[in-house]
Amino acid sequence: MQGKLTTGVTRVLLALGAAFFAWTAIQAWRNTTAQWTGSPGATAGLLLLAAAVLLLLGFAVNRYLSRVQAVAVLVVLAAGVRLWWIAYVDTQPVSDFLDMYTAARQAARGDFSFGTSDYFTRWVYQLGFTLYEGFVLRLFGDHLLVLKLFNVIFNTGIVLLVYAIAAKVFGEWCGRAAGLSFALYVPQIMMCSVLTNQHISTFFFFLGAYLCVVEHNRPSAYRWALIGGCFALGNLMRPLGSVFVAGYLAFVVLYGLWARRADAGPVWRRLAAAVGVVAVYFALLQSTSWALQATGVTPYPLSNPEPYWKFMVGVNPETTGGWSQADTDYVLQYPLGEARDEAERRLFLERLEDKPALARLLLRKLEVMWGAEDSAFMWSLWQQDRPRLQRLAIQGERVGYLLAAGFGFIAMAARLFARRRDPEDESLFPLLLILLLGYAAIHIAIEIQTRYRMDMMPGLFILQSYGVYWLGARLTGGHKPTNSTP
Repeated sequence: MQGKLTTGVTRVLLALGAAFFAWTAIQAWRNTTAQWTGSPGATAGLLLLAAAVLLLLGFAVNRYLSRVQAVAVLVVLAAGVRLWWIAYVDTQPVSDFLDMYTAARQAARGDFSFGTSDYFTRWVYQLGFTLYEGFVLRLFGDHLLVLKLFNVIFNTGIVLLVYAIAAKVFGEWCGRAAGLSFALYVPQIMMCSVLTNQHISTFFFFLGAYLCVVEHNRPSAYRWALIGGCFALGNLMRPLGSVFVAGYLAFVVLYGLWARRADAGPVWRRLAAAVGVVAVYFALLQSTSWALQATGVTPYPLSNPEPYWKFMVGVNPETTGGWSQADTDYVLQYPLGEARDEAERRLFLERLEDKPALARLLLRKLEVMWGAEDSAFMWSLWQQDRPRLQRLAIQGERVGYLLAAGFGFIAMAARLFARRRDPEDESLFPLLLILLLGYAAIHIAIEIQTRYRMDMMPGLFILQSYGVYWLGARLTGGHKPTNSTP
């Protein structure tokens, strides 16, 4: 009975995953053809060329390299192209990145008065990343390059996590293919010169996800604490921890408690581990919040003081659910607290009244969020007159993203219609699907930016790696591509 439940749940997730990747591929194709290649033939040609290169590279790193050699190649490749980018492109911080960097420089000098400024009273949760930047500057000197080098370190770490998770879930061949494609994904490279909190937060979130995958079939007495700690550290950098904790709990309920494997061990142990993850997560967040308040850095807890803001902006038809200066001017008329909350709630409800228009808006948001070009070029090349580099970067992103979406669909379809299933990993990859689908669902309602895809791109690249593997197997005569001896 448990096996049937597991298979049924997995098939539903795979069907939803196939629909998501198909939608993403269609929208990315339309955007790429209409704006960046000029014709379906050009798009198809670039896509086939990129697919051939990826399959050949995937075959090479699996056929000729040992595991240690493959990991070394991934590290050198990922770090090398990222170091080249931050040396070649002198990105200066702007917008929120500038606000946090300016405050971090103050923190490095021991001045924490910025904690009561308008920016940090409105967006208190940005303090965590700001203090991290201040700590780095305090240790290594007040140099912008230092923070960019740490971006490279954390982003290279994410490449290794993509490799490790995919190898654990789908096998070594997929791990290497996932790591290789993610190492070369253009927005990940470009954003290393931008002082975004997404590098460090994504590293900790997916380190927690890796521990979840390892923990699932080998419960330990301590790993649950590390999972909760990783999710909390990620949330202190960027407030997305609730997405990962909720995804983890859904995974535990579906695959650890309800439809668990027969050899999964006692239910109480998995339930206790889940409770432990949540307890550590909230304890670390709460203690950090108290510490910052007690030391006078901020008078407010580390939370979102405007809970309706992202929902209100997310249903703004004028900006297709994106950030709005008009909305900002509107809410700043009201003092922070109940008055502003009520104003935001009122406008949010007004925008929900026209149901047909709302439905069209939400559909359009899905098209933009998962189909439009990534905004990494805008942030990385801000106010730099380099049109040729910008166009090449966008075209590279478009082809890489479209390729990942296509392979993602192949992966979902191949596993959905597979005649034989491997029970060893059948309950592992759904964690990535739950996180990806949950993240996509949340952004139907809240504010969108295409750079927000960056937070979940590791999961997308892990899942699409099975599509690369499946197609590679068919092109080599239906046999599994050979992994090298570790």
